[in-house]
Amino acid sequence: MITPEFLQSLKAGLRYWQAQTESNADDVIRRLDAEQPNIYRLVQYGRKVPELRRDTAVLALNAFYLVERKGYWLEWLSVFSDAANDWLKDEGDRPLKVQLLNRLGYLYQSARQLDEAVATHTQAEQIATDLQDTELLNLTWYYLCIDYRHCRQYEQAEKYGLLALTGFKGRSVHEKWYGFTLNELGLIAYHRGDLAQARQKLEK
Repeated sequence: MITPEFLQSLKAGLRYWQAQTESNADDVIRRLDAEQPNIYRLVQYGRKVPELRRDTAVLALNAFYLVERKGYWLEWLSVFSDAANDWLKDEGDRPLKVQLLNRLGYLYQSARQLDEAVATHTQAEQIATDLQDTELLNLTWYYLCIDYRHCRQYEQAEKYGLLALTGFKGRSVHEKWYGFTLNELGLIAYHRGDLAQARQKLEK
């Protein structure tokens, strides 16, 4: 049984680590790497308390770049899966759910579980479409582009890449994503043997 004192301690810990994991700068990630076991342990406690699950999901989302860059994919997969599929029940949490699904799909990519990656990002696409959230939809299309490139389904990969590229174009806040998508389209063209198109995309 969780005592009120321990519950308050968990809440304080979640708030503290949410703030500490907001930045994805390299020096921050290096510093957080030493704390990864403590963050993971806190998430394991938080996931058991229904009233703390949203805050725990936010911490997991913030910790994604630590997980991704330092290779903690497999041990965090169940965290992201449960957070995206089980913890968030309120209608207002659907945008957070899409973000978690996109990150979960990326972890599946990293673990070479490509069918799961496609299914997860397709689920995110459906919710983002229902929400009419173009920002989340563009990001989801980008991830689907990568999924299908890894699956060597280049026609599908190009379709989603072009959708994402159109959405990102001209929006300075998404300039890096525009560049990432051009890179993906260049790789797709390369694998299809269109070297001129690959060079054009990659140089741009």
